[in-house]
Amino acid sequence: MTIGNKIEVVDLSKAEEAEYYVCVPVTHPLSFPDNMIDECCNCGQAIQHRPRYPVGVLKICLTCISPDLEKVAKRGELTMQITPETAKEVAEYLHKKTAN
Repeated sequence: MTIGNKIEVVDLSKAEEAEYYVCVPVTHPLSFPDNMIDECCNCGQAIQHRPRYPVGVLKICLTCISPDLEKVAKRGELTMQITPETAKEVAEYLHKKTAN
């Protein structure tokens, strides 16, 4: 799957307008120690997400949303959003991981 259409850095209130909040499956340990655990709105699989998430947006696992993402990406209409806080956390995590 190619996901290269568009990534927007948006504040949390803008993120709350999204259709879905795409989450990854629960891992042990969690991807980030303070991640929260919930269930996919479609299949019920255990998923993890950051503590500051868009309230009211359906949380869905990557497996369930992948077919739709591929269709939208092929049309060039895929827009992914990330908040500045999450972007910073992910960048710090990747920096620490590659430094070790």
